[in-house]
Amino acid sequence: MAKNSSTEIICHPRLGPICIRQNPSVKNISIRLKSTGEIILTYPTARSKTRALSFLDTKTNWIIQRRKHFQSITQKFDLRLPIKTKLHEIRECNKTPESEQKNIIYIENSPQKSHEQHIEEIKLTLKKIWRKEAQLLLPERVEQIAQRFGFRYGRISLRACRTRWGSCSANNDISLNINLMQLPDELIDYIIIHELCHTVHKNHGSEFHNLVDKCTNGAEFELRKKLKNYTPLR
Repeated sequence: MAKNSSTEIICHPRLGPICIRQNPSVKNISIRLKSTGEIILTYPTARSKTRALSFLDTKTNWIIQRRKHFQSITQKFDLRLPIKTKLHEIRECNKTPESEQKNIIYIENSPQKSHEQHIEEIKLTLKKIWRKEAQLLLPERVEQIAQRFGFRYGRISLRACRTRWGSCSANNDISLNINLMQLPDELIDYIIIHELCHTVHKNHGSEFHNLVDKCTNGAEFELRKKLKNYTPLR
């Protein structure tokens, strides 16, 4: 956090708890809405808290709609066991077996654990599995798609990101989110194609979208729309 910044929590009549930050290093009032529903209102020292809250009030309806959107997305990923991933399966058990199959992971549903603890254990297990599967599958898939369309790229890195599915650097290094492993194969390919197209066009102009559309057989708009139904697991 910036030097001399201050933070407080207030309760908004329609939005509930709001985290307000006064930050001398920023120039404008901004609102950050996390997928968890948490709201962070940041304003510069040149502006008053009253003005920042007035700005928040103008965005209340938008925030409410975005929260509903995040909730609907979160509900689409079913964390009930068993869960099958690309290469593994997570199963529930009353007692963890002494020996486990290589591709089957057991999670003990102990009465000593709360429902929240059980869900967090499932999420943690999923992320570990997705990281392993991403390392095994994604670099090979990038190479296959690059060869098919004649793209050239630099290094490939895999990260657990909260918002972005992927990125392409100025040096054509490709970074992919391990949460891609929760997506259907067609959307994984779409993200990879999207980032590979950035090795040719470094912006989102018409030439870039035309190239993505060509590489997806005219399905860019449809795939982009489908992707909006997913968000990285947190």
